[in-house]
Amino acid sequence: MGRVFLFLLLAADASASGVVNQISPLGGNVRASIPVLEHKIRLLDSWGRGVIDGGGLRYHHDRLMPGYMTQDLSQVFPRLHWGEYEFFYAGDVMRYQIFFHNKTSRSYRNLKISAWQEHLRPDGSWQPMEGTDDAREWTVSGLTAGEMLVLNGDVAVPVAQMRLGLTRTRYQVEYIDDGRSDQLVPRLLMENEITSIWCPSEFKPR
Repeated sequence: MGRVFLFLLLAADASASGVVNQISPLGGNVRASIPVLEHKIRLLDSWGRGVIDGGGLRYHHDRLMPGYMTQDLSQVFPRLHWGEYEFFYAGDVMRYQIFFHNKTSRSYRNLKISAWQEHLRPDGSWQPMEGTDDAREWTVSGLTAGEMLVLNGDVAVPVAQMRLGLTRTRYQVEYIDDGRSDQLVPRLLMENEITSIWCPSEFKPR
C-alpha cells in the first residue's frame, strides 16, 4: 500500500486569550487512516486582560475592579508575543477545560491526555513549570462517533513567585497501544496549548 501522510488540524478556541493554533504532520507507512478528532482548550473565570506591547505589561482588572489598570514596566517581550491574554492572580486557582468532539463515523479508543504548565524564559524558550503540582492526566477508553467529552483541569497559582510573565497550559493526546491492533498508528496524535499570564500580588488592586 502506498505511503499515506496524515495531517491533523488542531482546532483551538478562537478567542483573544492567546491561543496558539498548530498543525502537526504525522506521516509514515500506515494501514489505516486516522479520523480527525476536533479539540480545543479554554480557560475559566479569569480575572482580566493582560496586554503586552512595546510599553511592557498592563493588567486590566476587569472582573475585580472594572476600569482599573496596573502596569509592570519591567516586563519586556519580543514583538512575537505582543497581544492580549487572560490572567490569574497569585494564590488563585486557574481552571481550564479541554473539549473533544468526534464528528467522524469512527471511534477512538485507548487515549491518554496529558496537560502541564510551561513558562516563557527570557531567551524565548518555554520551560516546564517547577514547584507546582500542575501535571494532569486522563485515560479515555473510548470515544464513539458523535460523542463529546469535556475534561476539567486546574492548577494552583503560587503565592510566592517570580514575575513569570507568560505561561501556557499545554496538552497532548496519545494513543495507548494495547497490543490488540495491527494498525500502525503514531503514538502522539495531537497537541495544543493556550497562553495566559499569572499576575503577582503586587499588581493586584488593594
